[in-house]
Amino acid sequence: MNARLLFPVFLALPFTATPQCNTVVSSSNGYQVSITLNPRAIAAPSTCPNGYNFNAVIDYDVKFTGNNQPGSLYTLQARLHCGAFTLFFALPNNGGPGTLPPTANPYSYGTDCATATPASLGCLSTTIEIQGPGIPPQFIPCAVTVLPVELTFFKAKQQGGAVELTWQTAAEINNDFFEVQRSGDGDRWETVARVNGAGNSTQSLNYALTDRFPLSGQSYYRLRQVDFNGEFRFSEVAAIAAPSGGESPLAVYPNPVSDLLTIEGPSEQLEDIAILDLLGRRVNGVAIVREAATRCSADLSGLPSGVYLLRTADGVQKIYRK
Repeated sequence: MNARLLFPVFLALPFTATPQCNTVVSSSNGYQVSITLNPRAIAAPSTCPNGYNFNAVIDYDVKFTGNNQPGSLYTLQARLHCGAFTLFFALPNNGGPGTLPPTANPYSYGTDCATATPASLGCLSTTIEIQGPGIPPQFIPCAVTVLPVELTFFKAKQQGGAVELTWQTAAEINNDFFEVQRSGDGDRWETVARVNGAGNSTQSLNYALTDRFPLSGQSYYRLRQVDFNGEFRFSEVAAIAAPSGGESPLAVYPNPVSDLLTIEGPSEQLEDIAILDLLGRRVNGVAIVREAATRCSADLSGLPSGVYLLRTADGVQKIYRK
């Protein structure tokens, strides 16, 4: 009978922040209007040998706080500036979140329709027009904070006696280099390699590195991404489980995780998977999907932040969710 081993699993947010603009408008009546705009994607055809029409996909959130909040503003609308193009859109006068496309559908003579992003098309600023009780008519500029590096994934997987690390970026702005760091306890980290970034890119780029002399037992890996100006941020953490009884170890990522956890390993270890609390009780409401013989996924987006246990056929590993 296989022994039950205890290892940790983490849930956390990725290091890339959402590009957005934020502004707060105060009224003389005592209430405030908080406006957040996020041009998160470009809607365009997949092929464009002679140019293409495009539009932006914009997430918004309008909130009222303070005293004497009105049922509705008189005017609330905005314009997204994408280089030489201006895209108009209306926002709800009574507040709330949502997603919308602008009314414009401008034409670009480029051929980058399949890879275009708000950043690559220069959608870097908005102008908000607002008027309401206690708020005179006015135009407010709101700059979009552009994410420097959009990380698609970061994975760590054991291959024989080494650890294979792979990651992908969807876009890069002023990306100087990555530091690959590892830890035996998730607290103390050391740098094992440095990988040059692409600088600026609007295409998906793949990176790979092999740690040929990994730590023994449970270990963790992360990326430290550094801009040309010296600013840096960390990726999510990828965990490698310690081998058990000669079996190939599991790859569990991302860890910490924010929503979808991926578990890869021998098929027999994935026969009976469960998410437990720290008292060993099964956590209800977690959808676990067997995607392939050697890969499963678990949706943890509905769980509160904290530490949980991932139980497989012959071991338990901690998961962290922030």
